[in-house]
Amino acid sequence: MKKGDVLSVAQLAGIVGAKKTSDLIPLCHPLPLTKVDVSLVPDPSGVPCVHIRCLAKTYGKKFYFPLSRIIFFCICVAFFSI
Repeated sequence: MKKGDVLSVAQLAGIVGAKKTSDLIPLCHPLPLTKVDVSLVPDPSGVPCVHIRCLAKTYGKKFYFPLSRIIFFCICVAFFSI
């Protein structure tokens, strides 16, 4: 059975993770996200690794530090699930 494009699934998992942060972190309020960008690029030198870049923009009075960690966590779970 073919599994599909792993990088696309991981990218989607990161975006969904950003949107669901308030569900994943206890007592976290819903975040007013204005942009979520997840980039996954295989290493060009042939080393078996993937470079991950996550960007999440929001507005408000508070700083939402755990957001990038949630995105990264969701991407890693997607990689190991496929």
